[in-house]
Amino acid sequence: MTAGQLLDSLVQGELREARRSDAVIFLGTDKGTGTATVRFSVEPRPPIPPFSYIRLFTATPPGPVGAISPKYPMELHDLLIPHLVSKLKGSTFDVGIDKQFDQAVEKICRPLVSSQ
Repeated sequence: MTAGQLLDSLVQGELREARRSDAVIFLGTDKGTGTATVRFSVEPRPPIPPFSYIRLFTATPPGPVGAISPKYPMELHDLLIPHLVSKLKGSTFDVGIDKQFDQAVEKICRPLVSSQ
């Protein structure tokens, strides 16, 4: 099974559940997630829970302290999960320090809490 097929399987499993998650969050590092693109076996149909990816950096990326999405080049091998999240109209947060992680989680949770 390729990494793309694994991600498709996770998405399809989530969408088949009778009681869907409020949100789906991927947590990873900047070490790479694969180079394949994600092709869905069955195109996801609304409603789709919000998908997010929090990418943790081993060294603080350049930018002001507390910045959520610093702008810097990404390696090709870092695109698989962000590609999936983007296809599902989700958000990717690049974090390098604890405060950034807290801010990313808050940005993911805020719409969920306000919709209840």
